[in-house]
Amino acid sequence: MKYFQKDEQANIINTTVTLRVQILKDKFNQSLGLPFKELLPESAIKQAISELKV
Repeated sequence: MKYFQKDEQANIINTTVTLRVQILKDKFNQSLGLPFKELLPESAIKQAISELKV
């Protein structure tokens, strides 16, 4: 009986984590921009990429 309880608990934890990840993913996809967008302008990113030859 303990085996099933542990399995059920693991399933609940897995489901909870999966739902939290999905919520964070949805929030990120719905955001207007990256959190550091104002701190790190696109021009600085492009310059760094160019300098690193990426």
